[in-house]
Amino acid sequence: MEDKLKIHGSYIILILMAVIVVLATVQWATIPDLANYLTFALTLASMLLALLAIIYAYFSNSSLSKSTTMLEGSAREVRSASDEVKQATHLLQVHLASVPEDIRGLSSRVDQTYSAVAKLLQAPITPLPSETRKVTDEFVRSYLEASSPLGILTLYACALANKKGVPLDLSTLSNRLNYGDDDYMMAYIIASAAAGVLTHQFMDDNVVIREIHPLVAAVSKELYVGFHGRVRNRDYQAWAANVLQIVEGFLDETPTP
Repeated sequence: MEDKLKIHGSYIILILMAVIVVLATVQWATIPDLANYLTFALTLASMLLALLAIIYAYFSNSSLSKSTTMLEGSAREVRSASDEVKQATHLLQVHLASVPEDIRGLSSRVDQTYSAVAKLLQAPITPLPSETRKVTDEFVRSYLEASSPLGILTLYACALANKKGVPLDLSTLSNRLNYGDDDYMMAYIIASAAAGVLTHQFMDDNVVIREIHPLVAAVSKELYVGFHGRVRNRDYQAWAANVLQIVEGFLDETPTP
């Protein structure tokens, strides 16, 4: 159906165009200077079209020039960015080339530090002679009163371990307490040894308390209880008492070497 409509439409258009041409010929044939008029009209139309072409070409060339200038600027920016990327890549390659050497040097220094610390921990600490250790009861009491609750608890555990003659496993004790950490307890023992409150020796993962000032065993528990007794809370005081029981029970379970 659509094909037939297209065919009939084409016929009608051709017939109408033929009719128009015939009518125009019949009507305009009587005009004496028709050819001159048509020639003039076509010439004028050609001139107008030529002028429009010149104007269009002018604006097109101006737009093309601007586009070319922008394109050149973009190309320069891309070239500059490319040069910067090349420089950064070169610097990165230089730094990456030195990374393995730096890592090997760092590894060597870490190994040296570890070896030095291991030797220091394994070396026995020679206690100072009694006559040279001027540690008074007043100093020890002041030291304990200025200590933190965990520090006092650590010294109490040291006093019990010295009394029972058993080593002190700080890592296992810290895990049972779930209070503080063994690094802090170890640091407090070292600080107390430096203050002359006790002497100790590291054996494997344990600490052996060689000597400890008698006042520590006498008042450390009392100070710990008194510190936590300031908090008027039954649950808190029950927790503090349970911590003491864990420390005492742990040292009772520790076998004598």
